[in-house]
Amino acid sequence: ADKPFFTYLAFNAPHTPLNVPKSLVDQYNGRFDEGWDVLRKKRFERLRKTGLIDDRYEDSPHMEDVRRWEELPEATRKNEILRMQSYAAVIDNLDTNVGRVLRFLDEKKIADNTLVIFLSDNGGDYGNGNIATDLKIKPWERNVVPYMANGWAYLKCTPFRYYKSTAYEGGVRVPFIMRWPAGLKHQTNSIAHHQTHVSDLYPTFLELAGTSYEPKGEQVPLMGKSLVPLLKNPELPLEDT
Repeated sequence: ADKPFFTYLAFNAPHTPLNVPKSLVDQYNGRFDEGWDVLRKKRFERLRKTGLIDDRYEDSPHMEDVRRWEELPEATRKNEILRMQSYAAVIDNLDTNVGRVLRFLDEKKIADNTLVIFLSDNGGDYGNGNIATDLKIKPWERNVVPYMANGWAYLKCTPFRYYKSTAYEGGVRVPFIMRWPAGLKHQTNSIAHHQTHVSDLYPTFLELAGTSYEPKGEQVPLMGKSLVPLLKNPELPLEDT
C-alpha cells in the first residue's frame, strides 16, 4: 500500500524433515555418490577458488564422531546418498521461492530501495535417524520424517569444525547475504569478512527506520549493535563490528 514494510519469511528449509517431491530429488542423481569425505575436500578447494574463504582458512580434520565413508556398508551409503539428494532438492525448492519474492519486488519496482537479508539459523543440520526405519523412508511419501547423517553436516560446514548443536565455528557461523541496491555502498557481489551476530539485526532495522528502543519497567536492554556503519562504509575496520 505504498508504505514501508517489514516482512519475515521463516522457511523451514533446509531444516529436517527433508520432505520434497521425487522429481526434484531425481535431479541430483549421482551428485553425492563420492561421499562426504571426498566431497568435503572438493568443496574446500571450490570455496577458495570462488573467494568465499582465503588463505587464512585450513580445512578442519575429520571429526571422530563422523563415520568414514569407505567403511560404511553399501546399503547405508546408498541410503545416505538419497538423504543428501533430498537435502539438495529442499535447497533447490527454497531457492525457487526466494526467487519468487525477489521477482515480486522487481515487478512492484521497489527492489532498489528494499533491504533483503538472507541467513540460516545455525550450522549444518542433521539427525542421525532411526536404525529401524532409515532404509524404508522415502522423502516424497506422506507422514515420514527423513533425516541425514552428521557426515553430511560435516560436509555442509566446510571448512569449519563440527556443525549444529556445538559451539565450534561449524555450529555458530552461517551464510549471511544482504542486498540493497540503493543503500549498500559495497561493490556488487563483494564479500565482507566482518563478524556480526543475529542480535545486530534489530538495532539495524531501528536505525534505518529512524526510531529507537527505550526499555521500560521489566523490558530487557537492547542487545546487539547497528550494522548501518558497515552498510555505508565498505572500508570499516573489522573490529568495529
